[in-house]
Amino acid sequence: MKIRRRTEIRVETREVLVLRRHGSVSLWCEECGAQVKALSPEGAAAAMGTSLRAVFRQVEVGGLHFKETDGGVLLICFNSITAYRHRCGQPFNKD
Repeated sequence: MKIRRRTEIRVETREVLVLRRHGSVSLWCEECGAQVKALSPEGAAAAMGTSLRAVFRQVEVGGLHFKETDGGVLLICFNSITAYRHRCGQPFNKD
């Protein structure tokens, strides 16, 4: 009699956010009162899991901290992105 064995494989996933050096810069956030990482609007949209338009909407209503450089580049505070995700029920994993 041949014995059959069954192997069960379970896959669990976690969300991981990777900030690359060229994708973020450090700046002083007036609202946070601290030196923070800042992302471009495209990077913020990816980190928030939303559209670019939603990022601009949040900037317009004050939901995200931002700074505009002298050259007209918009930079968004990473702390406010994290707070946004927490408010929406999408916290980042800390592991």
